[in-house]
Amino acid sequence: MGTEPIQFNYTNLPLITMTKILMLPQFMVNHLDLIDNVDSALSLPIYRRQALIEQGVQPAFTVLRSQDIRLPVNAVLNYKSLLTDQYWPSDEEAHLSRKLQFTDSLLRRTIPVEDGNFVITSHWNSYETYTGRSSAYNVAVQAMPRKLRAQMVPPNGFDLVKVDISSAELRAAAYLTRDHELLSMLSRGDDVHSAVAHGAGLVELFGAELARQAAKKFTFSLLYGASDYGLQSSLNEVSTSISVDADAVALVKHNFQVMFPTLIQHFVDSVRPDSIQGPWGRIPTFIDLRPSQRRAYPNQMTIAFLSKLIMRLGNDLGGLPMFFLHDEVDFYVPVGATPQFIDQLVKQVTQVVTELYPSFPLRNLLKITKQESVNS
Repeated sequence: MGTEPIQFNYTNLPLITMTKILMLPQFMVNHLDLIDNVDSALSLPIYRRQALIEQGVQPAFTVLRSQDIRLPVNAVLNYKSLLTDQYWPSDEEAHLSRKLQFTDSLLRRTIPVEDGNFVITSHWNSYETYTGRSSAYNVAVQAMPRKLRAQMVPPNGFDLVKVDISSAELRAAAYLTRDHELLSMLSRGDDVHSAVAHGAGLVELFGAELARQAAKKFTFSLLYGASDYGLQSSLNEVSTSISVDADAVALVKHNFQVMFPTLIQHFVDSVRPDSIQGPWGRIPTFIDLRPSQRRAYPNQMTIAFLSKLIMRLGNDLGGLPMFFLHDEVDFYVPVGATPQFIDQLVKQVTQVVTELYPSFPLRNLLKITKQESVNS
């Protein structure tokens, strides 16, 4: 494969329509021939599989071909050496294993090397997960440790521009639940995690130094559908010297509900056997989902849609999407075009999100940076 980045091959469907089609999760794609209510559930025309094929959409919906990722060989070797040479406590061994798994997979494969860089070609499936999040195959680059991601290099003539949806989980939850207090805090630019630390009683449990970290773990665990036991486990990961019992978790959860009255009720309402809540209303499931999956689905699907929207808009502005991870999208952007690309991307994302989600909290929505070169 050549070194020149290749543009995505998109259909001529309208931006929002095509992005929503890409947003369909696997269980809906597999049952397109059975769905008669896509229009009401997703604000889409009723596209059945054959109609999509006729309009140029591949039947497997695998339309996201990744740009090559360039990763210095020395960076991979040095990182592997760092991982294997240092001492790891037993409770960190699994974490170490996951990081080594990625580096070892690169070193075992026959991957082209150009100018001292691995040239990694991966492909992205836009529908394989139940929430519609993109997943990588060929090379599972989503498992790349962050320290290696920071050393990715663009091809000659391009900048590497990183786009991150700031506080994505909190914004999605605020929009989906219409919780007045959470929407207000995000609109003002408040530090929600610090507010939760004080309002939910975590300062009393963990002290001022660890309370914000505890609040962040508790909130994210809740937004991703954790049970009460899961919430307790997440809080007990904050410090080995502090043990949190079930009564303390119940009090924190109660205080959290007082702060954000509609948030907890939203998760209670989301656990229904016939359908699940999406950003455009309730949709049929067709598959069995655990209660935790049903609770997590609305947030994850909303974030996945926003990420794909950023990918589509950035591509239309001349950026080349090359890496996706949850609420992050990385682009190759021609040198000299980066300032205008960033400015236009912010404007267009704001415009489209305002159209689709009128009450979505937009203040400081995107954090966009140009990755500087890192010596390996």
